[in-house]
Amino acid sequence: MSDAPIWTMLPMSNPMLKTVPLRLFRPGAKGKWDITEIAKANASYITGKGLSDQLRPSGLWYDRGSAWLTEGSTAALLETTKVFLINSMIFLSRDVAASLARLELGNGRLTRMPIYRADLESEFDVDFFLFEFANLKDTVDRDLTERCRPLYRSHPERGFNLSQDLSRLDVFVHRAAASGPDFWFDPMINQRQFLSDRAAKVLIDHGLESEFALKECRFTGD
Repeated sequence: MSDAPIWTMLPMSNPMLKTVPLRLFRPGAKGKWDITEIAKANASYITGKGLSDQLRPSGLWYDRGSAWLTEGSTAALLETTKVFLINSMIFLSRDVAASLARLELGNGRLTRMPIYRADLESEFDVDFFLFEFANLKDTVDRDLTERCRPLYRSHPERGFNLSQDLSRLDVFVHRAAASGPDFWFDPMINQRQFLSDRAAKVLIDHGLESEFALKECRFTGD
């Protein structure tokens, strides 16, 4: 098996990535999306189940009524942004998406999302892609990782949290998890996700190490 390390990441709860005043269109057509359905899609996304066609948004739109930036300022921001979140969904610029598309995504996908101006007809002149990676691997050695705690002490079967302020090599991982897709979830770990060394290097090359809160892990037995 490869000696290249596994990394952990924490983009989906990074408030610094919620920078653009955009909303999600409902699946299949332009139109406002019911908040209950958005919550259902978000729950599927953050637990690694992926998005079906019935849960995947069809695009984004600038909502002038709730925006904290003007439409012009939003356009300028989108031109320089590499990654942003809507709810917990990750949207990547064309350049970043093109780099990730060369990796092994497994059950993941990159879907271009048109971003409409307030008139709901014209698009901002940018390309962003919804990033999904619905891959699951048993990854964390929870017995060896001191900063891994059950969500509920009396019900450890419901999952575990890793500390928010991890340092390099705090997390022990199983070497077998290095095989297969380059981005994935550990079904027993809440909030954090995992990626291969080559995927981490791609994000670092794009200057996104802090945005994804990348931390190198340690193989059990090393």
